[in-house]
Amino acid sequence: MLLKLRSDVEWYFLGDFNICFKQKNHLLYMIFCNILNMFDMEQIINDPTRITPTTASVLDLIFSSHKDEIVAV
Repeated sequence: MLLKLRSDVEWYFLGDFNICFKQKNHLLYMIFCNILNMFDMEQIINDPTRITPTTASVLDLIFSSHKDEIVAV
């Protein structure tokens, strides 16, 4: 699917990937980021999306091909 993405079209890739973007030393995070970088995808969500009394994780992720087009409200 990713190989068919056109670079001239704005697109979004989102979901609950169960890969915490706060654990930058985790092997799964590094592999996933390498794939994202190959397609110039940028992560939009930086704040924790799963919070418990003892942890905070960034699991629900949104990636965009044109992050500069996104406006926070």
